[in-house]
Amino acid sequence: MNNIQIVDALEVFAVRANGDVEKYAEVKNSFGGAMHTWLTLKDTYHIPGGFNEAMFRRLWDSIGEMSERDKWVMAATFDAFIVPKEHLATYMEHLRSFVEEHPSTTLRELLTILMNALHDPEVMGVCFNQTATADTWESGQERAYNIQKDEKHKFLTPAYIDSRKKWRS
Repeated sequence: MNNIQIVDALEVFAVRANGDVEKYAEVKNSFGGAMHTWLTLKDTYHIPGGFNEAMFRRLWDSIGEMSERDKWVMAATFDAFIVPKEHLATYMEHLRSFVEEHPSTTLRELLTILMNALHDPEVMGVCFNQTATADTWESGQERAYNIQKDEKHKFLTPAYIDSRKKWRS
């Protein structure tokens, strides 16, 4: 594949009250994160194509056709998305359901980390780095990415999910 490179760990970042995004935890074997999710959803939704950029683009573009659960799980793998704390339990519920149906040790470990974040009063939201091209949170800046100062991020919320209407019958 040309542009998709998997890193060796699924990195979890926390959004702090001052807006700074800081590394919170990581899960080894990132292939069990985004790539597991994408390949599972490719099969579930019968997305044609081989293991290449074009197939992944078709998959990502098909989010409007997915169930609500799968929309949440897919969108969380997208670069620059933040799950606000007030929606973290919803995301975790969808992720837990996905993992029960499509087991992944990486995603099970992620659920444990997310439970810790949910109960951590210092965490205002979480975000991820699951591919080598996703450098939103650690781009060699002299300061931490800050959601109050920087503009590359989006929020994973029910409104975002609702905006992904089924566009093809």
